[in-house]
Amino acid sequence: MNELSTPLTLAVIAATVAVSIYAMRSPAFLMRWLFEPGPILEERQWGRLVSSGFLHGGFAHLFFNMYTLWSFGRVLEYVHGPRAFLVIYFTAIVGGNLVSLYLHKAEANYRALGASGGVSGVIFAVIFLFPTGGIRLMFIPIDIPSWLFALGFVVGSYVALRGRVGNIGHDAHLGGALCGLAAAVFLFPEIPARRPLLFAAVVLVTVGLLLHARFFPLGAPRRGEVLRGAFREVRTQERAEHDRKRLDQLLEKVAEVGLAGLSDKERAELKAIADRRGK
Repeated sequence: MNELSTPLTLAVIAATVAVSIYAMRSPAFLMRWLFEPGPILEERQWGRLVSSGFLHGGFAHLFFNMYTLWSFGRVLEYVHGPRAFLVIYFTAIVGGNLVSLYLHKAEANYRALGASGGVSGVIFAVIFLFPTGGIRLMFIPIDIPSWLFALGFVVGSYVALRGRVGNIGHDAHLGGALCGLAAAVFLFPEIPARRPLLFAAVVLVTVGLLLHARFFPLGAPRRGEVLRGAFREVRTQERAEHDRKRLDQLLEKVAEVGLAGLSDKERAELKAIADRRGK
């Protein structure tokens, strides 16, 4: 496959990488555009439903999502064209975030980011558009039957969601997969007839699990649980920026009045900053 024949997949990946790296270096930018129920519902910041798909909490998170999007998205674009890729991908991103918004609307501290919902939608579209193929994942050297992957993905995502496994938006995976499949069916109405049993099983199981989440709410997240790993780099950057500004202030004072002019508290603060920067 000629990579130049799938320009939109490559363009989306390039834009996501560029925006993600910039956001990792700018905590204020990241916090303004990530997924957060409060600003979306109270301040009508609907753009976050899309912009959060261009943000990632670390390079591992970014690499895995972009590698998967490259693997499946270019197949979708190459065979069915750029329009199909864009409609399915962005429908899945927005749809996955709407599912998260519904499930977490009462959680003031909930935050999320990443392209996982869109990537899940593209994966499910490919599964049903190429029903005879298998799915091969990174680090797994054999093909997984598409029906097994589809059902396992849905059930596994929901179990992980209920158990709050890791700092991953499992609900966005689930919602993105379902919305991506819905967009694919809208574009290609013949999809259900190709694998009717698998299609019915995936849709019914997914809808049933989402209804279960509706009537049996997830409850408040445990303290310190929400995106702990994803925001570790951001917190480190915020601390470094604070230290830099405070160090400039202290050194200015030293230049004016000398080291003896610092209070005990300021000397201790200066030493702590120097120790942190020396690590």
